[in-house]
Amino acid sequence: MRKVGTVRAIGGIAAAIIAFFAWLLPDPVARLFKLWAPAPQPIVVHVIHQDTAPVVQPPTNPSTPAGIGKNPHLQTAVPRVPRNPVHPSPDPPRSVHYLNPHLHAMHSGSWPWGVAVFGEARADDISSAVADVLSSRGREIVSLFRDRSAEQLVARDLFRGNGSLAAELHLARYCERLLIGRLSTLSLGETEGLVVAKATVTFRLLAPDGRIITDFEVTEKGGGLTDEAAVAAAVNALRNALPERMSAFL
Repeated sequence: MRKVGTVRAIGGIAAAIIAFFAWLLPDPVARLFKLWAPAPQPIVVHVIHQDTAPVVQPPTNPSTPAGIGKNPHLQTAVPRVPRNPVHPSPDPPRSVHYLNPHLHAMHSGSWPWGVAVFGEARADDISSAVADVLSSRGREIVSLFRDRSAEQLVARDLFRGNGSLAAELHLARYCERLLIGRLSTLSLGETEGLVVAKATVTFRLLAPDGRIITDFEVTEKGGGLTDEAAVAAAVNALRNALPERMSAFL
């Protein structure tokens, strides 16, 4: 009986060996790799949407220097800091928009005056005529304003007595007095076939802090075949009369 059992056991082992080699022989390399190679791990793909801001995680071990054990080609995203809408950047002062960028502060012994005339289209002619009259009397004239439009805007507000604007522009740094004029014209109708017009300039002499020191008015008439010609003649007559008429007030 023992011999029979031993024979059966040997036969079973032989059958198993034969079956193993029968399974191995068709492709022994592939079969052995499949037998002993570790099972493949699943590949996990993380998709990051472009509209999602990257989240920067703090290191788990503070003692480990940054970059150790990480891909050197990957950079840590730095979150952008938005501007604070509660405290926006302040607007530049109005002096930047209105005043001549080449102005210099007054020095000892220098007492310049500023001149500005606003109103009608011929206000430029009156402004230059006023500056000429003051220069002929020994007054130093300073060009306060950046351009003609700035002169018109500032002169209009200062004429109304806007002392806060004078303080904001720091006019006391640049001039001792400011002479402002408002030019207006009016058609008076026809007389003996000519159109007659009146030109008036109202002056206000201001301290650099905006205070009104004195005011006066100069008026002249002129005539022409049209309203435009009559106004031009009145403004020219006014300009020619300024040297004599201003001497009574200045």
